[in-house]
Amino acid sequence: MVTKPIWSKQADLSAIRGIQKKGVKALTDSKELTNRIKGAGFTLEEMASKLGMTRQALDNKINNRVNASGNVAEFKAGEIAKLKKLLNLNLTATNAIFFNVK
Repeated sequence: MVTKPIWSKQADLSAIRGIQKKGVKALTDSKELTNRIKGAGFTLEEMASKLGMTRQALDNKINNRVNASGNVAEFKAGEIAKLKKLLNLNLTATNAIFFNVK
């Protein structure tokens, strides 16, 4: 009997928030995330739509751009959890891409 792993959004959000609370600066690995999105067969427009944002907002977050307020555009915990699921990322890949934890 084969059992499928159960994806738990709550567990993912808890893990992500735990890393964020430890003071790890989330600077997205732009190249790796872009490669993963393209490798999964998505365009940036498609992925942005799935995340509920514009293509430009997604591009800003992927490339760690500074917004008008002077803050780096970062992914929110819920967005990271969605990307993790959509791109089938394991915890190691998620940490490497979003939290610079290698």
